[in-house]
Amino acid sequence: METDILQKYSQDLVDWLVAFAPKQFLVIPILVVGMWLIKRHLGLFARLMERAGVGAELSGFFISVISIALKFVVILLAAGMIGFQVSSLLGVLVGSVFAIGLALQGFSRQFCSWNNHHFFQALPSW
Repeated sequence: METDILQKYSQDLVDWLVAFAPKQFLVIPILVVGMWLIKRHLGLFARLMERAGVGAELSGFFISVISIALKFVVILLAAGMIGFQVSSLLGVLVGSVFAIGLALQGFSRQFCSWNNHHFFQALPSW
């Protein structure tokens, strides 16, 4: 009786390994190649921004934001290949990007309004 249960569990384990092991072994090269491609393309992007005359502070900010976003995409891709449901994570990501965009839109509107007010206040009235 116990040997039958042990054989059943061992057969289930072998079936599970045959079904999921190739996916697990494929995830590691995808992560390594993805991170390598991100690093390579970020270097290219940095050189393009330097050639375009973008300031070092702004260039560093853009490169770090792009790096984090691309690494997040590679990790989500790998998690999806393993079997995780990443649609809820993508929903959270889209919601946070939407909220950040709305906050920046409000900030830029107020900043431009403040600049226009002070610029036109400094001009003499004709």
